[in-house]
Amino acid sequence: GASRFVLALAVWGTCFSCASASVRFAAFGDYGINNANEQAVADLVHGWSPDFIITTGDNSYGDTPIDDNVGQYYSSFIGGYSGAYGPGSPTNRFFPSLGNHDIFNGGGVPAYEAYFTLPGAGIPTSNTSGNERYYDFVQGPVHFFALNSDNSEPDGNGSTSVQASWLKAQLVASSCPWKIVFFHHSPYSSAQHGNNTTLQWPFEQWGATAVITGHDHVYERILKDGFPYFVSGAGGNALYGFNAPEPGSVVRFNDAHGAMLIEADADSIVFQFYSVQGGAGGTLIDTFTVYEPTWPYTETTLIPFGDVWRYLDDGTDQGTAWREPTFPDGTWATGPAELGYGDGGEATIVNCGPSAPACNSGNYVTTYFRRAFAIPDPSAYTDLSVTVLRDDGAVVYLNGNEILRNNMPSGAITATTFASTPLGGSLEAVLVNAIVPTTSLLPGTNLVAVEVHQSSQTSSDVSFDLNLEALIAVDDPTDATAVLRYQLLQNTPNPFNPHTRIRFALPRETDATLKIYDVRGREVVTLARGLHVRGWHDVAWNANAVPSGVYFYRLDTPRFTATKKLVLLR
Repeated sequence: GASRFVLALAVWGTCFSCASASVRFAAFGDYGINNANEQAVADLVHGWSPDFIITTGDNSYGDTPIDDNVGQYYSSFIGGYSGAYGPGSPTNRFFPSLGNHDIFNGGGVPAYEAYFTLPGAGIPTSNTSGNERYYDFVQGPVHFFALNSDNSEPDGNGSTSVQASWLKAQLVASSCPWKIVFFHHSPYSSAQHGNNTTLQWPFEQWGATAVITGHDHVYERILKDGFPYFVSGAGGNALYGFNAPEPGSVVRFNDAHGAMLIEADADSIVFQFYSVQGGAGGTLIDTFTVYEPTWPYTETTLIPFGDVWRYLDDGTDQGTAWREPTFPDGTWATGPAELGYGDGGEATIVNCGPSAPACNSGNYVTTYFRRAFAIPDPSAYTDLSVTVLRDDGAVVYLNGNEILRNNMPSGAITATTFASTPLGGSLEAVLVNAIVPTTSLLPGTNLVAVEVHQSSQTSSDVSFDLNLEALIAVDDPTDATAVLRYQLLQNTPNPFNPHTRIRFALPRETDATLKIYDVRGREVVTLARGLHVRGWHDVAWNANAVPSGVYFYRLDTPRFTATKKLVLLR
């Protein structure tokens, strides 16, 4: 049909570019008190030479000018700085969030917005969006989201507010490996203020890596079902005591002031808290690391969707020789996919037959397509994945060997063989897939040949496109674990490809069990148990039966467990 299913997740908001370079940054709050404790923390932070700073609010207390409370200590990080304590920074490296004292003391939000160089202020800053009260930005491999957690926020501070909807959309849209949400009031805390239930949003379900807050003048790390919440409010003001530990509280510290030092690269993000005790370098109190899964395989595209194909559309019977790499196809026409007729979205129109352009009778049953590609060493590839758009039926060959047949009868196929079933509506847009051994690959030139068949000579349209990918082992297979990935191939179930596929690959033959869990670790469904697999394997499941959200699919074998995040948005 004219419409085509797009293999992608829903995306909203601004698209940011994430770098693979590492970054080091400091995080602290409740500091803007202009005293010796703030000076000690500032000395600690300056000693790290961080790339930038984020704050968890209460940047300035009372009616003391912000410049005395902040610029006196951190002006070298502030972009667009015009205060009394030096030249400032050529680029902004100071990213605060609003605290209740910023809002209700010393000039309030207007003074705060005027003093800091905040994303969303109309200042030309790359990789930022927002409205100054809440905003996001990217540094290296980390996407940051600063919120206004105060009840006075015009866009609300509950999980269904305008502000929360903005955060959810930006988190979902982000492709960065790490996503840090920071703000003032703590959703969970064992200290004086305790839990703020209004701020207990489903951060992990929306895709966040960690939440960093303040308000309580302590350091605390709390894990909720493994998801980290940090309270980093020991930046200068008087320290608080602790009440009964919040469930999940792992580390609690209020013996001295301090700040967090966080380092991130493409593979891991390390959260550390240092106190000002012990001299210039401080004393390490806590370390927590989150690792990005690394997989022992990578993929390369051999034939992309939309590539240029040779095709024959004259209704002749080509027998079987046309499937071979040595077949002379120099007289065939060429054109980019999608190839076909009758749907309106074709890049190349092929001839339907003698009734063209009406194409309402006597249409050719079979159209032939060929595409050559070269590889230097077939042994480098572990498996192939072929994905085809076809209307109505198709048979795909690799170097003369059949690798996929869809909506076609069994047995020998000729130029007059009709497809098994006519396709219409959304079924025309369904992609079909097969995992193919590499045994048919040749060093040098290889050939994919495809014959697309109509279900009748009055069928009004033909569609064809194809993607071929190869899986490449990049590590020693004896040390490898698994590849886990999923694809949404369609919107609705149908007879030819009824479910979402979860695909995994194992380097060695072994038994495997695949399950899906929600973010709290509760099993949603067992998809497969005791499969004996080597290489790629697909498991089908009905994704429409599971609500939208973030899940994890876990592969268990006798040797290891591999887990990967699964985002379903409908």
